[in-house]
Amino acid sequence: MKIRPASLPQNPPVTPSKGSTPKPLGSSPADPSHRVSDHFQQALADNTRTARAVASVSFAAEAKGVAPSDWGTVSVEERQQNLKALQTLAHRLRDQGVPGVEIWASLRNEAVERYAHTDASPQRQADFVIQDISLVTVGKDALKYLAQYEGLPRIGKVDPLVDTFQRDWEALGIPPADNNWEAVGWAGNDLDTHTGQDFRPEINDKTKNQIFHTMFYEMMGYVTQDDLLIRAGSIVHEVRDGVADGGLSTEDHNASYVGTAMGKAFRKMRDGKHTSQALQQWGSLTLAGYGKGGGPEVRAGKASPEAQQVHTQMSEKLSNKNILWRTENLFIQGVDQLNIGYQRLKALF
Repeated sequence: MKIRPASLPQNPPVTPSKGSTPKPLGSSPADPSHRVSDHFQQALADNTRTARAVASVSFAAEAKGVAPSDWGTVSVEERQQNLKALQTLAHRLRDQGVPGVEIWASLRNEAVERYAHTDASPQRQADFVIQDISLVTVGKDALKYLAQYEGLPRIGKVDPLVDTFQRDWEALGIPPADNNWEAVGWAGNDLDTHTGQDFRPEINDKTKNQIFHTMFYEMMGYVTQDDLLIRAGSIVHEVRDGVADGGLSTEDHNASYVGTAMGKAFRKMRDGKHTSQALQQWGSLTLAGYGKGGGPEVRAGKASPEAQQVHTQMSEKLSNKNILWRTENLFIQGVDQLNIGYQRLKALF
């Protein structure tokens, strides 16, 4: 799909009846011995040696340099440097031709490592990882649509993590005063030079930006845990923006389901009893959840039980879409066909 942000509806639909869903992902503690596939570990090592001392960049002038009390001794400057280091790593892996899901997994591993030895709680470390990956791969839309979400009508309360994320980003001086998102760590929307080839086929839209698209939904799932509004937002986005830019696809809508499920799985691990151990698995789980055939570790038979579980459950989820999901995809396909027909008629006159 061409780059347009996922949009949230102003008038969300009534919740239809749901079909059965698989057991939630990520229900057991992780084994930290399993990491991302070997062939890009050297790039990670290079980044660790060179990027930790990146100079602080110009974030918003209103950032006071004072970290919230629940950050422990993690400073604003340290987090700003981490964002720039992740950006550097993303560009390095892109330039080396590493496939998209593996870039994503390596960014996750690096983000986890940067906070693993701090005195921030494991729960806050998990939040930092999601925040940093969102800013590096999604950029301004992560903030824009999370803020929009908070103002939508709903039944029930907004998850308190929504406010926490907005507070943390403000403390970091984000959004930047000059709207220069590259200067604060955004790596761009063209990271995947393989155009989605290592994504699961059901979510591969054959573009360079499926990390951007799917990570948006993962963040929303992690922070809001609100399946209904996220799904409604995806439909509005596909129909409205997809028709406008020619990027309408069921693969993108499938990615909203998969990204939301992964985000909620990571949130469950964050809120569970084994957060520190689970964080060490997040890179491998990224490969297992989003990667074609579960990613290189699953395909090689070297995945941890937790990664194998995520792969199996995500495969089942995509193979046994509930009736609502199937109906939504049929609707999107119908709109796409109508749009194609309209464009052809338009070209004749």
